[in-house]
Amino acid sequence: MKKLLLITTILIVTVFLYADNLSNIPSAFLDVGFGARAMGMGGAHTAVTNNAGSIIWNPAAGTQSKSANSVSFDNIDIQGLYSYSFFGFLHKTKSGNSFGTGFIYSGDDAMSETSIIFASALSENFLKDRFRFPVCDIGLNMRILLSSFGNNENGAYLDPETGLNHQVTGNASGFSFDLSIHKKLSDNNHYAIVLKNPISYISWDSKNEVGTAKGNYSEGLPTSIIFGYGKESELYSFALDLDKSIHSDTDDLIMFGAEYNVFKDIMTIRSGYSQEMMTGDNKRYSVGTGFNIKLNTKYKLFLDLAYQIETNWEKHNSFRLSCDILM
Repeated sequence: MKKLLLITTILIVTVFLYADNLSNIPSAFLDVGFGARAMGMGGAHTAVTNNAGSIIWNPAAGTQSKSANSVSFDNIDIQGLYSYSFFGFLHKTKSGNSFGTGFIYSGDDAMSETSIIFASALSENFLKDRFRFPVCDIGLNMRILLSSFGNNENGAYLDPETGLNHQVTGNASGFSFDLSIHKKLSDNNHYAIVLKNPISYISWDSKNEVGTAKGNYSEGLPTSIIFGYGKESELYSFALDLDKSIHSDTDDLIMFGAEYNVFKDIMTIRSGYSQEMMTGDNKRYSVGTGFNIKLNTKYKLFLDLAYQIETNWEKHNSFRLSCDILM
């Protein structure tokens, strides 16, 4: 445990030294949260994720997968304006390590975004056997970020004097990394720390005929550190996440949720809550359910639904539907 505390301290200090005071929050590549189980539990999921969704929630927790292979699908539609789709695949090796890949796509011709994800994790037992390093599971993911915008035909606006088009077109490319650790203690207590975007870079190229576009510039994604705790049993699970921002212009978030197995291995019900920690703003309530379907001796299907209620944004409630297959 002393080694774990030392590693945690080093990671936290490194991120705080690296980060700037302001996040300069970009409007692109937003983290909307993926997986109906996670969102049904208020977004508290970093310590209890255990399927292909771990490649974005907490890559180190991929070692907790209950099967050799898992596939995740998720989709969310935000007010009919943007639809986010996620696909992920995770493989757990016989040594307990894991690796996975996936992608996130959203948008249309006006603005589209694609994130290609590669993740891997080393299990605590693997590290102990080979390096005498029995501290925790460790994980890393890398996201390749791609975007294009201004390709919609109805977006043109011609200047009445010059006849030149104001419509901005262009593209962007970049990358970001997440680092994470996961520790499972007795009585199914799980602890997690995830460093979101400690290193990120996005290069933008924009232009229009009137010359008012910003041109070529670069920016990063906001950095944060998430502390997660989860407790699991056959009947229930509880999770708590603290999303600690390291920038003065973004707020800390607290999220917690629970789930209960109404019918063992058949149906689960969930609820969750989140808000800004200091101000109490941006309250979100969520409810959800999940169904476990055993297709045969090898395949299991998990169908999850969630409904999230936004209190600060009128008519921005969202419905989540996701599917996981264990093989």
